[in-house]
Amino acid sequence: MTPPARLRSAAVPAGFAVLHALAVLLGRASVPEGAAVAVLWPAAGVGFAWLARSWSDPRARRRDTVLLLGSGAAAQLLSGQAAAAALLMAASGAVHALTACWVHHHLQPRGFRLRSPRDVWVLLLAATTGALAGAVVGIPAVTLTLGAEPVTALVGWAVRHTASTLLVAVLWLRAGDRQRTEVRCEAGRAEVLLVTVAACTFFGWLFAQPFSLPLAFLLAPVSVWVGLRLSSTTALWATVLGGAAMVLLPGVGVFQTLPGPRAVLFAQLLVIVLVVVVAPLVLHREERDRLDAEVRAVHRRAAAALEHQARHDALTGLPNRVLLRERLEEALAGGSAGVLYCDLDGFKDVNDTAGHGAGDDVLREVAGRFAARLRPADTLARLGGDEFAVLCPAGCGVDGLREAGERLVAALHEPVVVAAGTFAVGVSVGAATAGSGGSPAERAERLLAVADAAMYAAKRADKHRVHVHADPVRLPRQAVGQAGEPSPSEPSPSGGTRQ
Repeated sequence: MTPPARLRSAAVPAGFAVLHALAVLLGRASVPEGAAVAVLWPAAGVGFAWLARSWSDPRARRRDTVLLLGSGAAAQLLSGQAAAAALLMAASGAVHALTACWVHHHLQPRGFRLRSPRDVWVLLLAATTGALAGAVVGIPAVTLTLGAEPVTALVGWAVRHTASTLLVAVLWLRAGDRQRTEVRCEAGRAEVLLVTVAACTFFGWLFAQPFSLPLAFLLAPVSVWVGLRLSSTTALWATVLGGAAMVLLPGVGVFQTLPGPRAVLFAQLLVIVLVVVVAPLVLHREERDRLDAEVRAVHRRAAAALEHQARHDALTGLPNRVLLRERLEEALAGGSAGVLYCDLDGFKDVNDTAGHGAGDDVLREVAGRFAARLRPADTLARLGGDEFAVLCPAGCGVDGLREAGERLVAALHEPVVVAAGTFAVGVSVGAATAGSGGSPAERAERLLAVADAAMYAAKRADKHRVHVHADPVRLPRQAVGQAGEPSPSEPSPSGGTRQ
């Protein structure tokens, strides 16, 4: 490992150690006067995030556990805690983090993440289990050094650590997930403004009432609206920050009529409830958006595959007759074009002697040889069976068309070698260029027919050669609305020459 890499590797655990110590000091500062436990304990969430980050590496996990113990004990001592209690409290933090990470890992082997509603329940169960495990070590310190009643201390400890772990872990997992699907705000500005003003007005009145305890459940509808209508990040941050404010300000909240410790306890319980309501709603929306995107992507790929299949030959991957016709009409709409119509010589013997599998191999080899002899601007297509065609765009001319045809003939001078054997095949090529007159569709149809006829002329002339139709192909005068007969030199589609 290079020195900069070592420095970065050491900076991460050092940063977590400082952050964990600060979280312990913050928690210690939140202990009300005369109370046994703190109002909040962010160190529980920081410890969980710290060990979760290194959980897959046993060596790093052991290192971070030792650092977690050390930073926790140092911060406890700095806050004025007695040495024995400081060590017990630091140990309880390590037990909490180790247990929560172990439970989470076994319930969600794919890793620490927050992408589906199930991940919220796994996180809640891991946080609760870790809090109870940490309490086994931490409660003796609280009861022995501070004289707290064990059952009350246990309940307060479990709720406090679970809520703190849940809040910190939700923010940490969201911030560290670079592949999450952020759902947009579905509520318009007017809706957001209206609901915000109405909710603030109502709850401002509600929080000021001395009988507000039974009405705490009215926070749920607003939380549901937040989870369903606002963006992912806004919904989660609003829930976490609102929950933190509720815990830190119990004297003005919906539990103001309760004694201080009980108000804090109920506020933390309500925070847990609100998080496990809002977070699954947000993640469900994200999961729905991911599935919708995947379905749309599959439909796009399927449509593209069908489009490709409709215009390409399945055996060779070349354009088929449909695509050739489209490109030919496009070329004729912009000017002139030439066509080579090709039919293999001797191919029937391949199928008869070696079977259709060998014939398919030969066709693929022929297609590859033809493609290697053509220009990038040319379009090679398989029309079916052993017939191929080449579209040469404008500027090719008769001489260029003949030269291209000769290259195709030369491509099959060497025998074709496939798995089934070696076969001698050739090609007869008919060539024609298009003249003016008529629509692109009519000109394309006529040009293909004349090139086909020229190919038959090449076959009659002892095969393995190119026959070029002498003049540019024009539509018969009847097809363009003129009187008279076609030019005497035009070959008929059947291969003969009109006399």
